[in-house]
Amino acid sequence: NLPGNITYTLTIVDNLGCIAIRPVFIFEPQPLAIASVIPQLNGIYNLSCSGSNDGSIDITVTGGVTPFTYLWSNFATAQDIGGLAAGNYTVTVTDANGCSASKSHTLTQPPLLVSNAGSNKVVCGIDSDTLNAVPPTVGTGYWIIVSGNGVFADPNSATTVVSNLSNGVNVFQWVVTNGICSAFSQVVITFNTQIEAIAGSSQEICENSILLGATDPQFGYGYWQTLNSTGDIVDTAEAITFVSGLNPGINSFLWTVINGTCRDSSELII
Repeated sequence: NLPGNITYTLTIVDNLGCIAIRPVFIFEPQPLAIASVIPQLNGIYNLSCSGSNDGSIDITVTGGVTPFTYLWSNFATAQDIGGLAAGNYTVTVTDANGCSASKSHTLTQPPLLVSNAGSNKVVCGIDSDTLNAVPPTVGTGYWIIVSGNGVFADPNSATTVVSNLSNGVNVFQWVVTNGICSAFSQVVITFNTQIEAIAGSSQEICENSILLGATDPQFGYGYWQTLNSTGDIVDTAEAITFVSGLNPGINSFLWTVINGTCRDSSELII
């Protein structure tokens, strides 16, 4: 258990009094030292995104006697390791003399990005509405059009008016980003064009049958209903259809048109 890097003198004396002297130098290697480099991929964080596995640790060993062996707390045996999630990693380095040193490392990740575009909506007759996303607590947000049409009053505001909606389904996406990572969610605004029911002109006739002549809706569909009549409508789903068996006096029918949540009705009296 002698300290190293010191010259010791060995003196030997035999029975005749003869003396031999020899210097002995004991070499002691420098102690093992571990230096580490952990890249920062997103600001101060070692991972690019929350939940990603792109962290890495590069180490350099000095001192000791080569060759070295490496054992990480995740059971890796390479000098440098990658593909890491956030967490703690410890490496133990052992040299050829069995001397060892350990060092612990912590990999951090940026906060989780959350996107909430709000609830789906159905609007009738007005081609604009207000988008109501949840403002992000981390990062910034902006709107994009996925399908349909729309013009944003302010695409960078969580709450903004979107106009010039196309008839039918319009899909918008709220993107939250920190410059490297993104989270997104979608909201659907269904715009139904307001429609007008035109049942035709009321008439006085002498027969007990007549051709009903409504106008087909531009969007959606229409159907006939009997309000007050013994008449039989041949096809209630056709705007123009035959009705027979009218009773004497007043016969009333209702033409209703529907486009999503938009509806209108018109009465026809025969």
